[in-house]
Amino acid sequence: MEKEEKEMNLYEVSFHLLPSVSFDKTPAVHDKIAELIGKAGGNIKTSQLPQERPLAYEMEKEIKGKKERYGSAYFGYIIFEAPKEAAEEISQKIKKEAHILRHLLISLPKEALMPRERKIPITHREEVKRAPETAPAKVDEATIDKTIEELVIE
Repeated sequence: MEKEEKEMNLYEVSFHLLPSVSFDKTPAVHDKIAELIGKAGGNIKTSQLPQERPLAYEMEKEIKGKKERYGSAYFGYIIFEAPKEAAEEISQKIKKEAHILRHLLISLPKEALMPRERKIPITHREEVKRAPETAPAKVDEATIDKTIEELVIE
């Protein structure tokens, strides 16, 4: 009997780790989230280890019965494929992690991982190709006087 294959959807989980976590331990927390995804039947496609960043606004988290406020956190993400049923389970398990300040799990279109043609914008450093400059034509005073008389209305 063949094993029934479940339809895999593409997801991204982004997360903020508490700034109280030492920088040396952030890869371990990232790996723990990756392990949760794997145990739920997910396959990791790409990820970014958490990097410290200032937050746009302060966030609160209750720790040991006391509300703590944070103005910075470590931000990271993981893009993975998983069965639809596993997404909610993964999100709930991440929410229970002590080092997570906040997380967001979203569904992505399959095209999100397709390579795209990258258009490189013109920068101020690049020289714009210009027509070669030519010397101005010589004009005599009579021509200038005639042109001025045509422009001036009395």
